[in-house]
Amino acid sequence: KDEETAALAEDPLIFPDDAMRERLAIARDITAEERTDFTKKWNAIVGL
Repeated sequence: KDEETAALAEDPLIFPDDAMRERLAIARDITAEERTDFTKKWNAIVGL
């Protein structure tokens, strides 16, 4: 199990290096209104 944990520390998808960070985009947080609209649409998709 310690080997698995150590492997996670080296996984660039979990801890990206500087080169990968340069290619990443950071999404903005959605507003409360957008969150409500998103929730309604998602619930319709999943049948809630």
